[in-house]
Amino acid sequence: MTLRLIATTVTESEIRCRLADPTPETGDKWVELSIPITVELSLPNPTGGPDIPLGSLATRQLASIQLAVLRYVRDAIGSETQRLAGLSRA
Repeated sequence: MTLRLIATTVTESEIRCRLADPTPETGDKWVELSIPITVELSLPNPTGGPDIPLGSLATRQLASIQLAVLRYVRDAIGSETQRLAGLSRA
């Protein structure tokens, strides 16, 4: 399954992203994300050091915001996947 980021909306209170199947004839899969602005988002450090806080959204390019949101969600899903895997073994 391939999903692509097709829409991002930044409001005063949240960042909303929609990922969807890019194929029109099978475009029946999608995920919508809503991240409160209060969440501390970060970007990878190109030098391999600690992540860089995203900071003010007004000073960031949209691609940086999208990357930070997707990394945040990826980490959250990874944690939940591990938790559920532990429960399934019990």
